[in-house]
Amino acid sequence: MQRFFPISRYINAKSGISMFRQGVEESFCETWERIKRMLRKCPNHGFEDIAKLSIFINGLRSNTKMLLDAAAGGTMMVVDADQATRIIEVLATTDYQAQHDRRNHKKRGVLELNTADALLAQNKILTQQLEQLTAHMTQLPQKLRVVQSLQSQNVPLRCDFFGGDHPNGHCSYQNNA
Repeated sequence: MQRFFPISRYINAKSGISMFRQGVEESFCETWERIKRMLRKCPNHGFEDIAKLSIFINGLRSNTKMLLDAAAGGTMMVVDADQATRIIEVLATTDYQAQHDRRNHKKRGVLELNTADALLAQNKILTQQLEQLTAHMTQLPQKLRVVQSLQSQNVPLRCDFFGGDHPNGHCSYQNNA
């Protein structure tokens, strides 16, 4: 059984391969998988292995090209097609595992922050704690005056916890016995 592949679809697929570019937010492994998928969709593309690799490499962002060149020990353009494919496959597998590990380490309901945002959040928490402490400290003189006025009126103090003749919170072990 012969399948019909319209010429317009063939031309579009082949020109898509020829004008291949790595996406801005696309990882290396995603880029490699996308070019392989494009080549599989157009099996009669007619590109030799070295031409396919050249299209792929030339379509990468410059920082990704530098990574490939470093992995090749100089430049990818001087290694043969089989060796270049092995290097790309290894790097794509490593990149995939790194992407997969980053996704798995994210816990549900946990927001990951960059350093600046984490410092701002920590600063806000500390500011709130300082405001609470300041509010508590401003109430201390009033509470001290109340205690002093009670003592000056010779009102006997009575502990609410143990019934002793001392203020709440000033219990001693001798009073507990």
